[in-house]
Amino acid sequence: LLRLPMVLSSVFSLFYIFLFRRYLGKYGFVVALALVAISPGLVYYSNLANYENYIATLNVLGVGLLLLGIHKRSPWILFLSGVILLLLMTIKETALIAWFSIVVSALLMHILLYIKQRPSNILRYFEDLTIKLFKGEYNLVILPYLLPAILTFIVGGAIFVALYSSFGGHVSGIYDGLTSWMYWKNTGASSGHVKPFPYYTELIFTYDFFLTFLFLSASLIILFSSRDRYKVFITFWAITLWLIYSLVPYK
Repeated sequence: LLRLPMVLSSVFSLFYIFLFRRYLGKYGFVVALALVAISPGLVYYSNLANYENYIATLNVLGVGLLLLGIHKRSPWILFLSGVILLLLMTIKETALIAWFSIVVSALLMHILLYIKQRPSNILRYFEDLTIKLFKGEYNLVILPYLLPAILTFIVGGAIFVALYSSFGGHVSGIYDGLTSWMYWKNTGASSGHVKPFPYYTELIFTYDFFLTFLFLSASLIILFSSRDRYKVFITFWAITLWLIYSLVPYK
């Protein structure tokens, strides 16, 4: 019974793959759904009372809604995505890794697509971006999303305060919640369970070979030939997460 939330979290993660269906194609979606459903690694971790299951589930759901909101140009779907991603901070400090990977992946996507369009002058990307920002060319694009963005941080902050203060019964818990980030940085990211960089790579190749092989094959094709910003972002997102988790000594 105590492991039931973890099991449900893993089962629901299958439904979140539907958010990525348009990027996988008809047959790619079916194959991905089947391989994730029988993934030895995911099945194993769904049996454990591990916070990372919640982190992974909410991360996938949040990013899926983020891409859907951008595709439909819906500020309120983006608002929902933002709240879900902010909920990560109420689970574990590794929420920082999830947020950082999204930002880095978006930046790498823009740079790569810019290079593919203008391969003769890579540095012009940053020059053009700076000019457009100073000229205010992004203002009309940003303004419709400003209110949902503000509400996202208000709602996310309210949830953080409510949970860490035990709904007002333990106000000092708010301070504890904030300082726990520094404690994790100083101890949780390095002490105990220290493993070498290739640890996760060896695990996924051993237990999820076909899923990993298909991902690597698709990644090479997408990064070298695709100009679909969603596919490029998802590829960078997965690679960035793998790289960061491999770099952190604690595993």
